[in-house]
Formats: sequence, structure tokens, C-alpha cells
Amino acid sequence: MRNVLGVIAKVGASLGRRVRLGVGVDFLLGTIDEQWVTAGDSIVSISSRRRDEMRGTSVNVGAMLVPWPWLRLGVSWAPEFTATRERLTTQEDASPGSTADPFRDTPVKADVRFPQVLRGGVTLRLGRDWLVAGDVLWRDWAQYDGSLYEAEAVRAETRVGGGIEHRLGPWSYGRAGVSHWTWG
Repeated sequence: MRNVLGVIAKVGASLGRRVRLGVGVDFLLGTIDEQWVTAGDSIVSISSRRRDEMRGTSVNVGAMLVPWPWLRLGVSWAPEFTATRERLTTQEDASPGSTADPFRDTPVKADVRFPQVLRGGVTLRLGRDWLVAGDVLWRDWAQYDGSLYEAEAVRAETRVGGGIEHRLGPWSYGRAGVSHWTWG
């Protein structure tokens, strides 16, 4: 089970009519629970549980350029940040009906470095009722020094997406889009 809560505080400003700048602070609070059973050569099967709780703060800066009223170009960057991870690993007898105390409870506290993120996007307004958008994302997971949670290895993550929007009425829109993720 994965639960992540992000609280975001943002502020932005315009520099004239064509340039907008912004900065955001993200407060991260997340929990990841995993459980598995190991049945080896012994009579006892071992149940293992791992609970990771992460807390950290990151910053995101961005800029938007509006060269014409029908075109917007945006970029943002979030630098590497460090989150505190508290991990509790519990191993116990997995036999049905067992009420024995755990064999081992191991708490570990560590700092985990999360990678930087680069994003870019463009929107193009076609008339009054149509909007076309595209975006890209790049994240360097090779810089991540935390648990990979069943992934064998991760390097760069890229995402490319695009979509179209049509205004159906004053308060309603129809949207369609595609997105492609790649893990290098």
C-alpha cells in the first residue's frame, strides 16, 4: 500500500504581459507498506513486513512565456531534495494461528536523496473553443539512493504527453489525451 500526501504552497508573479514566474514549496509525507512470506527449508515460514514513512520538503521553480495570446510555453525545475525515511522491518512466524512475538523488529532512520525533475509544456489555442497541449518530463532516478521497491534498476524517467480540449458550453469541456512513460 502506498499513501502519499503533498501539501503545496505556491506564489507567482507577472513580469509584464508576456512572462510569468512562479515558485512552489512541496511538503511531502508518504507511507509505503509491503509484506511477503518466505517459506524456506525450515518448518517455520517467515512473514516480513516493511513500513517506510518519508517526510521532506522540495522546491519547484517555473516560468511561462506568452509570446502571443494563442501560444504559451512553460518550463519548470525541481532540484534534488532530501527526505527523512523511517523504516520499520518486522519478521515473525507466519504459521497459521501463531501468536508468538516477532523474531525481530528493526527500526532504521536515514536520509534519502530524491532526483531533480525537469518539465516543459506548450499550449496552442485554436479559435475560441479548441486547445491543443503537449508536455515532457525528465527525472534522473540514477541519483535516487532509496529503496527501489521491487524495481531491479532505474535510470532516467521520461514522459511525453499530448492532448486536445474542446469547449462544449460555458462550464463544460471535452478532453482527450495520450501519455507515454519510459524508464531508461
